[in-house]
Amino acid sequence: MGFEQYTFGFNEPTLTSLAYVCFLLAFMFYSAYLMSMSSRTLWVSRGKMALAGTGGTMDVSLATSEPDLPKVTYSPLLGRVATSLAVLAWLSLTTAIALRWIRADHYPVVTLYEIATMLVWGSTTIYLLLFEVGLKTRAVGAFFMLLVFCLHGYAVWFIPADLKEPIHLVPACARTGCIFTYL
Repeated sequence: MGFEQYTFGFNEPTLTSLAYVCFLLAFMFYSAYLMSMSSRTLWVSRGKMALAGTGGTMDVSLATSEPDLPKVTYSPLLGRVATSLAVLAWLSLTTAIALRWIRADHYPVVTLYEIATMLVWGSTTIYLLLFEVGLKTRAVGAFFMLLVFCLHGYAVWFIPADLKEPIHLVPACARTGCIFTYL
């Protein structure tokens, strides 16, 4: 079964497409997370004036009858959803790579499609381990997921279907007449 006979199910094309959609949604949620984090510093209640560069406010009227309303932020939830989508994309891509490895009988880094897919997988792994687990910095996710989404989009949409088929490798000794084949 190749990429021409596209069927939904537990196969490599479906899992790769699922990863593509998850990368897009993760980018959107990371962007919303980043915007919600920066919008908290810009929000000023009525009757107050923002002080430039200090992140604070100053009361401009002494007769303010409104109490300060609590600032509700959805940024932790947006960040968790974005991270969950990135992990789902990573799991989907890992499974797709494992299925391709089994089907091709070799580590999948021979064709352009396999190299691009492995680059996306490796980059996502490094992002999740370094920025999510190690540094606990989700703000980088918006920029990183855009890069990964574009690279994965190139692999999914712009590489022709015949170049996405796994290539079965010929053993090196059989092709070159290695002396060890005759011993």
